[in-house]
Amino acid sequence: MAFKAEDCRAWVEAQAPGARYVSYLVTGTGTPVNPAPVAVRSGMSFNGPELLREIASERGLDDAEKVGQMVETTFLALTDQQVFYGSRSSFRNRPKDLLHVAPASGFSLHWVDDDRGAGNRFRHLLLDFGDGAWRIERIGLTALNKDMSHRTNLHEFFEALGDRAHPVPT
Repeated sequence: MAFKAEDCRAWVEAQAPGARYVSYLVTGTGTPVNPAPVAVRSGMSFNGPELLREIASERGLDDAEKVGQMVETTFLALTDQQVFYGSRSSFRNRPKDLLHVAPASGFSLHWVDDDRGAGNRFRHLLLDFGDGAWRIERIGLTALNKDMSHRTNLHEFFEALGDRAHPVPT
C-alpha cells in the first residue's frame, strides 16, 4: 500500500497543531539499514552506509544518539519550523510512532547514490537532526531499472530541503 501525503499531513497536525506542512520522504526502503560499523574501508567495492558513518564520525555524531535503531520502516515529515522522524506501520504503510522531532533550521541531510547492479540503485542518507540525534537511512531509486523515486516523494522533499541536502563526493 502506498504512503499517502494526506495521512502524513494528518499525523503532523496531531503532533504539532497549526504547523505548516511542507513535504515528506518515505525512508527505510530496501533493507538492511543502520549496518554495524565497519572498521576498515576495503576500496574493493563502494559502501554508501560506510561512507556516511565516516561523515557522521567526522561531524562528532555519537552512536548513542542514533534514533530509531531497531525500526526499519520510517519517514520524514518537514514543516516550516520542524522536521519529524517517525515509523510507518508495516501493514497499512501509514505514519505510526514519533521517533524524533527537531527544528527544521538545524536539520541537514547528506546523501550518496549507490548502484548495486541489475538496475538496482539506492540513495543512502545521513540524517543529522542538528541536536546530536542522527540516523543512516536508505531509499530505493530504481528496481530492475524501474524508477521507484515516486514511491518515496524524493524529488519534492529534496527540493523543499534546498541547501540542507548535501551530496557526498565519492
